[in-house]
Amino acid sequence: MMNRYQKFIEIFKKGLKRPKYIFPNIYSHYKRRQNNKQTEIIRKKINQENLIWHFSTPKAASSYLSYLLILNNTKHVSALPPYERDRIPVTDFSVLYNQIQEKKFSYEKRSYVNVSHSIYDSFLGKYISEKHLVIIQFRNIYKTVLSLKDYMISSGITNDNFFIKFDHKKYNDKDVLKLMIFNYVPYHINFIKTWLESKIRGKKILINYESFIKNEKHYLEKIFIGDEKKNIIIPDIEKINEKKSIKYNLGTKRENNLTIDEKKLIDEIVVLILNILIQ
Repeated sequence: MMNRYQKFIEIFKKGLKRPKYIFPNIYSHYKRRQNNKQTEIIRKKINQENLIWHFSTPKAASSYLSYLLILNNTKHVSALPPYERDRIPVTDFSVLYNQIQEKKFSYEKRSYVNVSHSIYDSFLGKYISEKHLVIIQFRNIYKTVLSLKDYMISSGITNDNFFIKFDHKKYNDKDVLKLMIFNYVPYHINFIKTWLESKIRGKKILINYESFIKNEKHYLEKIFIGDEKKNIIIPDIEKINEKKSIKYNLGTKRENNLTIDEKKLIDEIVVLILNILIQ
């Protein structure tokens, strides 16, 4: 493998053929090295922290779990830029690093990284260490599509969200649902598949929506296992809603009222996406 001195000589020799490019090439090489150094500083700092990462599909009660984690563990940071909206969710490690530095976390105590919809990739995996706990939260795909459709339309955020890139007012209800299926289902499958198959150094906890809302305490105990925390706080849902601390609906009464054709469409997309991903 070429050492730094040899790389410099190689760059210089190439530059002799085109003298005017000598300085730009050397400067470019210098900046690349500096950027790599800073990236490594950020990665090491994040790896050293005792973090709880939280990744979730939408409408999987992730806001509720976030609320409970912050209630039971006050220190928390975000790994997303302040303005996300229609931006594809990608974890920003510089944002996370700056917040960790600003809040001066101690290595011993757990800190919670606010929920993100980020799909797993190998670059993200480098920032997850054996000291970290990773929560993967998800929901039945049929009910996710129905819930997401209702939420997007009632909140008036269609055409301004990375899950939906169309104006629902131009379509009837059935066509809106079909567009939702085509837009959303590939993401859902990719999210679950990549996180399930990820070989991260940290511990993974999988949390299914239906199981979680029936027994929140069980999952919080799994998350805080080994910590000094003795009492798990589970507040009354109605009181939370009164204080408007979170927007949360248990969703236990939601029925899967998709038609046979709509379910078939989702199933076909799931099979197609999985066949593509496993090739």
